Amino acid sequence: MSQTVENLKALLVLNRFGRPKPVIELLSQGFTPSEILEREALVCPQSGSFHPEHEIEEAQKNHFQLITFLDARYPEPLKEIIDPPLVLYVAGSWNPTDWAAIAMVGTRHPSFYGIGQARRFARELAEQGCTIVSGMAKGIDQTSHEAVLEVSIGRTLAVLGCGLDQDYPKGSRLLFDRITEKGAVFSEYPFGTPPFSENFPRRNRIISGLSLAVVIVDAGQQSGALITAGFAAEQGREVFA
Repeated sequence: MSQTVENLKALLVLNRFGRPKPVIELLSQGFTPSEILEREALVCPQSGSFHPEHEIEEAQKNHFQLITFLDARYPEPLKEIIDPPLVLYVAGSWNPTDWAAIAMVGTRHPSFYGIGQARRFARELAEQGCTIVSGMAKGIDQTSHEAVLEVSIGRTLAVLGCGLDQDYPKGSRLLFDRITEKGAVFSEYPFGTPPFSENFPRRNRIISGLSLAVVIVDAGQQSGALITAGFAAEQGREVFA
């Protein structure tokens, strides 16, 4: 909860007057993408030196999108949470039909039973028109994404805890590309941001924020999947296990 509060404080003070104001008032001042990126850098200080124009150039070079909170392409469900990212880095595309999204999360070291259930639920939900959201981590996350990609009408969204240009988990670039063909990969982190451990609890609020519900498939008591469940409960999303 403290991370959420600190992020909200950062959003509240990022305005030209230096006084706390409602987030929507800040965002309605007509900032350019470059100006919003400068403000986002203050929310993610571990990114080091930050140059908005460089971020825009890198996005164009790699055919990624930079979508601000004010953009019509910004996912509507994510606008409902208490601390939405000011800027989303996006590979692929979010469609209005993706409002019917279910997050599936779990351990990086699943049981055989957990893998089977992740595949079954992901496939059957995708066949019914649900978009599956997860974090592209090894284990339950990747199993869920891969099961959806086997469905002709399946769509899946992934949220990373690092920059879109990072090969993380290592060796997952092929999965990254496949997801962008039938969905999107999101990050709130600038290019070059490594997968710092503290990024992942923060990114979990986006996974739940994009979804109507979160399904915990196979997770231990210390699993990050339970952090996602906590965010989902705070955001008014359904939680299943």
